[in-house]
Amino acid sequence: MTAWPLGRVLFLTTWMGFWVGRLAVRVLPRQWLIRFADLMAQIGFYCFRHFRTRSVANIKAVFGETQNGTAAEDIARRSLMNFLRSCTEIAVAMEASD
Repeated sequence: MTAWPLGRVLFLTTWMGFWVGRLAVRVLPRQWLIRFADLMAQIGFYCFRHFRTRSVANIKAVFGETQNGTAAEDIARRSLMNFLRSCTEIAVAMEASD
């Protein structure tokens, strides 16, 4: 369990992130948001080593010898990109319903 001050800071940071995201969805064109999500996916894929190695290992376990390391990394990268695009599209749809 996180300490109270750290938990409070994390909560406020997350809340501010959602608020800024909602504002961005209202102000920016949809194509910019999709490009930003793609950029964040690329940065996140390379910055979060644990996520990357676990995802690639899972893909290799599923496909076995049919996928080499480069193909498994490409699948993991595209999977993260599709996930963030979906989150962006959900945010756009939620703001459009207001």
